[in-house]
Amino acid sequence: IADDGKRKLVIKYINDNITTSLSIKQFCEQSKTNAAYIGRLFKEEMGMTAVEYITKHRISLAEALLHEGKKSIQQTAYLCGFEDISYFYRCYKKVKGVSPKKKLS
Repeated sequence: IADDGKRKLVIKYINDNITTSLSIKQFCEQSKTNAAYIGRLFKEEMGMTAVEYITKHRISLAEALLHEGKKSIQQTAYLCGFEDISYFYRCYKKVKGVSPKKKLS
């Protein structure tokens, strides 16, 4: 598969699995591709690392859920693919500049 095809596959894989425990390593094993190669292609296409993209995408999803007001912060974190609430808080603050609690108030 050409570089463009690999880029599209990895982006599709991430978007399709954004709320699960994502593993670029698992994607690379399934597609028989080197992780460093995929990382380089991803950064060229998206202008950020896969981890940065995943985090920003998850935080955007979390922000929308929190805005709806139907889920707690913990429920929201879990639904967006974060397995650790402390990590969710750190990521949220890094991306949005405020904690999710302050965003809600």
